[in-house]
Amino acid sequence: MNNAFIDAPPNETVNGQPRSSEGIETASREPTLAEAVETYLSKREQKVRSDQLSHRTLKTDRRSLKLFLDWIRTARGPGPIPVGTIDRLDLETFKEYRLRRVSPTTTAKNLRHLKAFFSDLVRREILKVNPVMQITVPKSATRLIIPTE
Repeated sequence: MNNAFIDAPPNETVNGQPRSSEGIETASREPTLAEAVETYLSKREQKVRSDQLSHRTLKTDRRSLKLFLDWIRTARGPGPIPVGTIDRLDLETFKEYRLRRVSPTTTAKNLRHLKAFFSDLVRREILKVNPVMQITVPKSATRLIIPTE
């Protein structure tokens, strides 16, 4: 974020852009969750093309984000969902939903991909906090490996 917004008096412009009384830029609107997912996946596809990310990781990103997007649309009902309205309770509820359907290992994988997505939104200053950081990720089952002769 441009520090000039923080230092400017309320309700004035900075560098020609409006500023709210809370110091938040008002020129751009918050993206919806669907828009943020689309942008994120587009950036991830570029990384695959430049060999910075595997196709498999992108596939799991897509699957995990689609699962969450479908679930939240069902939970919240029709209409756009501003990305900033997603909170810890949403993610805890999604985690419990997934745990009723799949293993803790699969649920943990879904949450890791959501964590990366929300971390990207924090890095791009769209969100201040990653809501996935506020939940406990389920432990994967420990496998006992017995050597064979």
